[in-house]
Amino acid sequence: MADEQTAGAAQLEFVFQHAATGILLIDRDGRLARCNPAASALLALGDEARGQPLDDLFLEQPALLAALKQPDAAGAPVTLGNRRELRLTLTSLPDGTRLILVDDVTAQRAIDAGRAALVRQVAHDLRNPVNALIGFADLAATEPNATPEQVEYLERVQRIAEKLYSLAGSLVDLAWVESGMPMERRPVHLAEVIRAAADDLGDEALRRESAVTLDFAPGLLPAQGDAARLRQAVGAVLRNALIYAPPGSTVRVRAENEGRAVRCVVQDRGFGFAPADLPKAFDRLWRSSDPRVQAIPGGGIGLTLAQAIVLRHGGRIAIESAPEAGTTVTLMLPAAESG
Repeated sequence: MADEQTAGAAQLEFVFQHAATGILLIDRDGRLARCNPAASALLALGDEARGQPLDDLFLEQPALLAALKQPDAAGAPVTLGNRRELRLTLTSLPDGTRLILVDDVTAQRAIDAGRAALVRQVAHDLRNPVNALIGFADLAATEPNATPEQVEYLERVQRIAEKLYSLAGSLVDLAWVESGMPMERRPVHLAEVIRAAADDLGDEALRRESAVTLDFAPGLLPAQGDAARLRQAVGAVLRNALIYAPPGSTVRVRAENEGRAVRCVVQDRGFGFAPADLPKAFDRLWRSSDPRVQAIPGGGIGLTLAQAIVLRHGGRIAIESAPEAGTTVTLMLPAAESG
């Protein structure tokens, strides 16, 4: 038994010393009990820092000091004087000490900024000429001498251009997710993500005179992942549910625990999928040949993007549907580990 304890302590010490994440141990008196090499490098702490009060160590970093004194939670990023951004995760141990994980998210922020700039640039470069094409087609269709056949062709041009317009940003996002670019891994309140996604589509629901009902099970566990990406995934599924159902219908969204996972279920009473089409639901750029679907502008990328995001989170996504009976999409996500 003693040998096992010694081996376990040695393993923990190895992880402590070599982890890329900074680790701080704060005693009950608010003094630095220990820190690993990664934390020393991130926070510029020398050997003499051990045993010093946090108030003295970080006197010139008030934002960091305030974050270190937070209650048990994953705090917002803190910007240091050298413009590096850190994210802190804190937990209290049974003996009254506090364990703090320190992650350098500077590179992540730069990557996110680059992605946003790329999306804006691609959207600008693609959408501007497509928007012009839509405008010219619309103008040409008003020509008094245009034949019915010419008007029909121009309307087709408009529909195709609208499809390209909606695809521009989504394709960039999909490529970004599938390329393996970093995502955050932190506790996410799924109820907040779902509410935000529903709010994003409030105008669409109002325009269609449709309703979105939300149902959250008591004691809902936090999911582990990237809140912005999960909002995007839920939003893509919810948007499909709204636009491919008759106006005035209701879309139901519920979230609940399932073991050590959290699931979000989006259910509509829309057109539904034919049995032969269901296996193609997550294929990129695929859309049903149903004339009602074809009449609605879209690029066939929403479910593909949602699936890519969920899979990157180590989760899974499933779909059930039948013609005229609606569609149910389930997103299953790993729950965050408890502290």
